[in-house]
Amino acid sequence: APLLPSQGREKVGLVNAFLAMGFDVIISDVDTVWLRDPIPYMKRYPDADVLASSDVVSSTSRTEDLEGPASSRGVANIGIMLFRPKALAFAKEWTEAMEKDEKYWDQNAFNDILLSDAQDVPGRTDNLLKAYKGSLLVGILPVSIFCSGQTYKEGLFRKLGLEPYVIHATFQFSGTAGKRHRLREWGAWKDPPEWWTHPIGFLSYDNDVPEALLEAARTANLSYALPSTLPHFALVNHQLRSMRNALVLASELGGAATVLPSIWVGLDRWWAPHDGRLPNSRIDLPFAAPADLVLDLEMMSGKLPNGFREHSFLSKPEAAELNASRLLVTICQDAEEGCAAGDAAAEVQDGGVRLQPGRSLEQLRVALSGALEKHKLLHFTGGMGRALILSPEEVERFGSRLNSFTSIHCCVKAPVGHIWYDLFWDIPGHTDRHQRTQQGEWKPQLGP
Repeated sequence: APLLPSQGREKVGLVNAFLAMGFDVIISDVDTVWLRDPIPYMKRYPDADVLASSDVVSSTSRTEDLEGPASSRGVANIGIMLFRPKALAFAKEWTEAMEKDEKYWDQNAFNDILLSDAQDVPGRTDNLLKAYKGSLLVGILPVSIFCSGQTYKEGLFRKLGLEPYVIHATFQFSGTAGKRHRLREWGAWKDPPEWWTHPIGFLSYDNDVPEALLEAARTANLSYALPSTLPHFALVNHQLRSMRNALVLASELGGAATVLPSIWVGLDRWWAPHDGRLPNSRIDLPFAAPADLVLDLEMMSGKLPNGFREHSFLSKPEAAELNASRLLVTICQDAEEGCAAGDAAAEVQDGGVRLQPGRSLEQLRVALSGALEKHKLLHFTGGMGRALILSPEEVERFGSRLNSFTSIHCCVKAPVGHIWYDLFWDIPGHTDRHQRTQQGEWKPQLGP
């Protein structure tokens, strides 16, 4: 973060240098993935002196047209821009403004200098505006196809039947690790073959989400108040119990990598109070969310550098060999017969094993002994949340590491509006990341 102002000045310096040579300039942040060549699109607007992407989350255009005037006066995002030589005077003033004030954020300076006096141009039908003292024609790229992390997450391009040009990994909450993970989830990150190998193996599981929890989130009375978050937390917490059990068991089995599921949430996340949706967002609730909405992926990447994978990992072509070496582990229903108790290695039948629910870590270790020596992937079905019961000592031991893996829901309207997720929410008496001891049933607490 401390480098961002200087990096911004370097970027604008490059724009100045190439404009002075008479070139058109298309410049993009590094946290973008380009899916189509944008040059033919830019050529549709030969009169435009500047085109820029935007942070608005709803589009005024249902086609590939530039955003209309209402969105064009919103906040431009300078992650994707086109400049033509006529914009050189603006680029110089932009540079000078940041050189005078090292804390002046390049994007704020761009919006203040270029768009503060933007006006419609009577008779124009291409949505270009007069800006910069009336000397330039400026347009905002359609957010449905020049996608921010939010509009891509919402599937705006899909709802409009359009094909995106680019994904800009904004609107996410776990730094560089979160950007990379989200792009992996969306199949937009190219990993080397080693990503599909692991010295121990992989553990995955069905993310069993009861329809009743989804329906409660779907019909929740949305507001800025704390009680409106209860259906959301009931939904997420159900999944966090399964995730905790998976992470703990993967560690117990020698340090296997856990394939994280897609996490269903009842509320979106932002940096300010909201009623479940960002202002002007039309996202459908509940939705399958990127992991960074719930997990601290920077912390997880630091403590488990090769210990987890994205939810789409096993659906990619590169995972074919893994999927062919899968052992299915079924967690039986209570009192179901023919299920291993964990006093000996479970017998493999028809490509899988069946285990009694509510086993101890030691019983699961015994039941699955040797499994990852013969198979590259253990896939659990029947309810990962029912597979395991931790002792108080194990809760303390694993809690000291896993407590830091979750993040916050933000935000309800309160002096401190965020609420921390807790992987051990269902275990009364445990100590959370803030050294608070849970007494009785878990309830959302504001802060710290």
